Amino acid sequence: MFNLIKFMTTSLSVVKYSLITIELSCVIELSFEIRGKDTKIKNRQEIKILSIEKIVNNYLTA
Repeated sequence: MFNLIKFMTTSLSVVKYSLITIELSCVIELSFEIRGKDTKIKNRQEIKILSIEKIVNNYLTA
């Protein structure tokens, strides 16, 4: 029984980690899209940092 619970917990962790990785890759793609349109590096970095903060907050509250 303990092994089953451990396996389920591990599986959930992997799923959560995968979702974060997918969301982070979306943030990176978004920052590249913005790079083409926006010439201000400062704005780009702020957008990327805000997006990562949002993802981390979503992960912690999930």
